[in-house]
Amino acid sequence: MKIQQLPNGLRILFLPGFSESVCFVVAIKHGTRYESEQNLGISHLTEHLILSGSKKYPTEAIMNKIIDAGGGEINASTREDTIMFYVTIAREHGELALDLLLDALLNPLFAEKSFETEKQVILSEHASIATDAQWQVDDLVQALIFKNHALAKPIETDKQILDLKLWQIKRFHKILIRPNRIVVAVSGGVNQVEVFKKIYNTLGLLNPGMPNEFKLFQIKQKGLRIDLRKQVGARKVSFAFGFSTEGYIGKNRYALTFLNNILAARRSSRLYGKLRENGLIYHIASYIWHFDEVGYLKIIATTDTREKFWSAMEIIVRELKELTEKLISASEFELAKNHIIAKAKIFFSDIEKEAKFYAGQLMYGNELVDLREFICQIKSVTREQIRRLARMILRRTRLSFVAMGNVMNKFDEKELRRLFKQL
Repeated sequence: MKIQQLPNGLRILFLPGFSESVCFVVAIKHGTRYESEQNLGISHLTEHLILSGSKKYPTEAIMNKIIDAGGGEINASTREDTIMFYVTIAREHGELALDLLLDALLNPLFAEKSFETEKQVILSEHASIATDAQWQVDDLVQALIFKNHALAKPIETDKQILDLKLWQIKRFHKILIRPNRIVVAVSGGVNQVEVFKKIYNTLGLLNPGMPNEFKLFQIKQKGLRIDLRKQVGARKVSFAFGFSTEGYIGKNRYALTFLNNILAARRSSRLYGKLRENGLIYHIASYIWHFDEVGYLKIIATTDTREKFWSAMEIIVRELKELTEKLISASEFELAKNHIIAKAKIFFSDIEKEAKFYAGQLMYGNELVDLREFICQIKSVTREQIRRLARMILRRTRLSFVAMGNVMNKFDEKELRRLFKQL
């Protein structure tokens, strides 16, 4: 890996390796945690509009035809602390794709028609989320963990999107595209000299902006948090456990990778096997979600009856408690280790995933760990480290729990609090 930092603060990361495709990622350190209640949703809407037409490529249709001609894909995403734009395309079309991406970022047209169209696209996204209880409990558990903090902000409402004005988008764009908060990651079969020149002569000529500021989150939770939502007419129950953890560069991040894997990150995991084999759930998974200074481990599951919900809850709590009390077996440890390493090899063989991952890591000032070093760190984790970490985070004083469905009633919180006393 080669990192080049320009005088204006822009960082360019060239990843090693050659392929018949290329990927360009532009990561911007911004997102919903930087927004106020008055402009919530502006990052999301601006992200949509940037790929809706630019000075050289005036419509989304023109952009799409150019990318399609190279068998490529162009997309963008907005989360709490990152806005990311990325394009992957056949190697011989890479130069044109990079020119398109840079022009979209620097010279978006922000046409009135596109402005109204993209508002409606976002409202459609909202409508889809509103019918997905699993997605909703995911958002709700994050809001519960980060209560009274910017990271708890829900997705913007329809009204907040509709109230945004085009002049606000244009003003925000001028603040957003500042090189000292941007990382460009380049992967695949590129001419690094030519790519560097192109980026230097565009983003490299911008004046640096003021650094982004946000209120740091400190883990101060002292007790169990529960949020139960009754949904009349719902046919299923979706629920989520959330445990606050360290941020991107926490010292326990490799042990946390193991703990997540053991819980429900694969089909042979503890919770997936024990709940599915008894027919208690039809979906369960666990994830790690990181921000700059904090993160959380979440378990999300869905079932269809009250009886199955309570049976599943008993098993989950029992397994969580066991992880804090006993060392995992040597065979379970080896299976988790082998799965983590194999998944990492697959992940880093995808040039787009690799570029997006390293762009995010560099943006937060993290030490860049390649595949070989990652495997070395995973192999250094011990079973005792996993148990110590479980004892630290799998506690009711760090637990936020959300459930949504037609089976919730006013007596359930009391029963849940009784059950969680085991943690």
